[in-house]
Amino acid sequence: MFTVMIYENLRRPSRPSFLTHRYGQSGGHNPQRHCDIRYGRISTVVEFDRNALGVESAPVSYEVEKGAIRKFAEAIGDDDPIYSDEQAAQAAGFKTIVAPPTFLCTFRAQELPDLKIQFGRVRLNGGNEYEYYQPIYAGDTITLTAKYADVSERSGRTGSMVFVITELTFKNQHGEVVAKGRNTGIMRE
Repeated sequence: MFTVMIYENLRRPSRPSFLTHRYGQSGGHNPQRHCDIRYGRISTVVEFDRNALGVESAPVSYEVEKGAIRKFAEAIGDDDPIYSDEQAAQAAGFKTIVAPPTFLCTFRAQELPDLKIQFGRVRLNGGNEYEYYQPIYAGDTITLTAKYADVSERSGRTGSMVFVITELTFKNQHGEVVAKGRNTGIMRE
């Protein structure tokens, strides 16, 4: 198991108000003691299975279809013809109909290992970020993998929260990375 500890500031420092300490690290420097002295007291501790961090999900593949792109563009209210008309897409410099950037949100990764976090009753989406490296075209096969990248705890106005960061990798049928994503899940009491 891995423990994340939160340090409440007695005054606002120039550094973030939370720091992470990993148990089992060797060495003479004790970051926990340093933080207790400099930033205040420990307020909350949440445990989770550290072994689940960095473990990649099984890959799952999706066929990108012209009809699905058209329906998605219509659903989000984007009437750009590059999402529905092959000639318009080619005139814009694409080889065929291209998927809107947010189309990636329709793909779901396989189940990830259980983090075994015993915290909170409320689960929220704290946001999704994507980096795009090349267009996703109709006819592509996109393979998605995911992994937990980080778990941290913070105190907010409404109490303690645990943030779970998941990283996603999207590859096309040629093995080229077309996009990467980063999702933030929030757990609240």
